[in-house]
Amino acid sequence: MNRVPVSTKAHSVAIVAWQSMPAVFGAGAKGVGGLETAAWTFAKGLASRTAWQPTLVFRSCGRIPRDCVEGVQLHADIDRWENIRRDVSAKVDFGNRRLNRFSAKLFWQIPLLAATWPFRRRDPELMAIDDRLMKLSPDVWVTMGVGRESAGVIATAAAQDRPSVLMLQSGADLDERYAQDAITRSAYGERSDVCRYAIERADHVVCQTDAQRERLEKLFGRQGSLIRNSLDIDRWKDQRGKHPRGHILWIGRYEEFAKRIHLAIQIAQACPDVPIRMIVNPDDPNVESKVRSSLPANVELVDYVPFDQMPMQYAQSRAFLSTSSAAAEGFPNVLLQAAAAGTPIVALQDFDRFFEKSGAGIVCDDNIADAARALQEFHSGVRSHQTDPVDRYLVENHSFDHVTDQLASLLETTLSDPRKSAS
Repeated sequence: MNRVPVSTKAHSVAIVAWQSMPAVFGAGAKGVGGLETAAWTFAKGLASRTAWQPTLVFRSCGRIPRDCVEGVQLHADIDRWENIRRDVSAKVDFGNRRLNRFSAKLFWQIPLLAATWPFRRRDPELMAIDDRLMKLSPDVWVTMGVGRESAGVIATAAAQDRPSVLMLQSGADLDERYAQDAITRSAYGERSDVCRYAIERADHVVCQTDAQRERLEKLFGRQGSLIRNSLDIDRWKDQRGKHPRGHILWIGRYEEFAKRIHLAIQIAQACPDVPIRMIVNPDDPNVESKVRSSLPANVELVDYVPFDQMPMQYAQSRAFLSTSSAAAEGFPNVLLQAAAAGTPIVALQDFDRFFEKSGAGIVCDDNIADAARALQEFHSGVRSHQTDPVDRYLVENHSFDHVTDQLASLLETTLSDPRKSAS
């Protein structure tokens, strides 16, 4: 692959994505979501195609196997208690003294955290320098998603007199409450004033979709750059035609906010003769219990598939079902993966007019009956799917090389004029 230098001098960039370690190590790693995939993809692209020298920053419970992977320097902040702390905080709202979700593990986790509290490192102050990052001094800081940790990256960049780039990762990153004076909390527990700080103080904001750009300007008066999600198209195309296509595929989590698994179950109930495979990651135990207790006979639940085996999962499917909420999500990578695999998509909602522009599938506007009917037609072969226009659209808008070059250009512009839009 040819390198595309962005300047005569090699500059450094730190990409902070605290949960991204599983995306780097191990093809069978769990917990690799869209944000983590994007951070690692951006870092690899900059290392392979440009003169930029990227460092990926993440947390780890122990020492990492290597300090450099595929040309990307890795900086791991080691916190042996992090996984337990995050698990407890997801279940218990200590501020409001409320139990969000019960787990028997809380009986030993909470006493253990209480006993070790005097010896553990304190969390960074909100909207202040993050001491974990002060060992680094890149030319540009990049942070993924809106929240307290991104606010810390942006505050650190300002203290170092370095430009910062905030990359939006979901529709929820631009919650209208963030633009209001009253302090509220998001569905993920993020404080609105902290999120507003990140959005307003970042030197540059990158949007995944045109809809995000419009909302950013409407709510916060800021001009954002458009850099769409990318993927290695050939990797997902490679399995086409190598496997018989049988079932319908759905991928998501046990939650009813973004992926909306309850709607997938309703659709499955409406087409009982269509086999549906659902690959579901853990999230809300209450939702999981409800799904498992009333699972339709035509649904197969799969708890986990290694990431390197996912192209085959798409290639074995007659269609992909998307029940994601456009308001909650940014742009789901599963749509790109299904499209690249040549698998038609039946979606309850569109994302940035993706289906209109690409021809990757059909949108049912949250109509359960229409979605069930479309799945039946794809499964029976009544409805066909043309892949050539989809392939062209992906290459022109979402290819790894194209998106990497866009990001490199943005970073170069940010060095010379941090607040200038490079859209």
